[in-house]
Amino acid sequence: MADITRGFSLILITAVFLVAGAGPADSATSLPVPDGLINDFGALIGPSAERRLDQQVREFEARFGSELVIVTTTNRADRAYAKRLFEYWRVGKPGLNNGILLLVGNDGRSVITVGPRLRSFFSEYEIKMIARDLRERVKAGKSGPGLARATAAIAGIMAMGADERVTQPYDPPAAARAVVAVFFASMAVLPWAAAVLARSRRVFSGTVMGLLIGALMTLFAGILIGAAIAAALGLIGLTMDLLVSRNYRSSQGSHTKPAWWAGGNWA
Repeated sequence: MADITRGFSLILITAVFLVAGAGPADSATSLPVPDGLINDFGALIGPSAERRLDQQVREFEARFGSELVIVTTTNRADRAYAKRLFEYWRVGKPGLNNGILLLVGNDGRSVITVGPRLRSFFSEYEIKMIARDLRERVKAGKSGPGLARATAAIAGIMAMGADERVTQPYDPPAAARAVVAVFFASMAVLPWAAAVLARSRRVFSGTVMGLLIGALMTLFAGILIGAAIAAALGLIGLTMDLLVSRNYRSSQGSHTKPAWWAGGNWA
């Protein structure tokens, strides 16, 4: 009973630490509320240029069936921040994953976040060229014309890659789904492997492995999802630790030998 209590305490403390470590910057409440398709929070555009851009992105939406959202900020453009905005604002049509978010910082640097449905349309080179041209124009005090050129460039790339409006539901390729399934299955296997390798020691190796995987996932999926994964895999690891160590101890001096994968000897 003491082992179980210690294991649950370890899981709880780690999950609380991960959530608390998010801080205000990772809270959805710290993100601004969208104000249409043009969000000039950095005051880089100006009223007249904003009206022209709004017309331009609405024509883009009517032509391709995709949303193009433009955001300026008083800070530097950051990929993680752009990703959070893209996901929290749910850029794109529901269920289609066909949105594009263009984030521009106060130094002219920009980040273009593209929904999964449209990623095959854009190459890294094209995105870099758009960002480079936009930065030069923002630094020259021509943010409005620069964003108009960037929007036109994005529309040109879309026109070359799409013969019709992108309005079909997004369905990931079978290979991609298989890779994701194998990845999540392996995450569950690792705590078991750690428990088996440390079966003779009074350490919660499986639990620790599950918590570490969850902590690493916060780098890719965010704090809340990472904490949930850590809690789930920590519980799986704790269960494996208890079962494997119990089997190992009961097999010592007994004629009944469990299989190696359940805590028995290797041979």
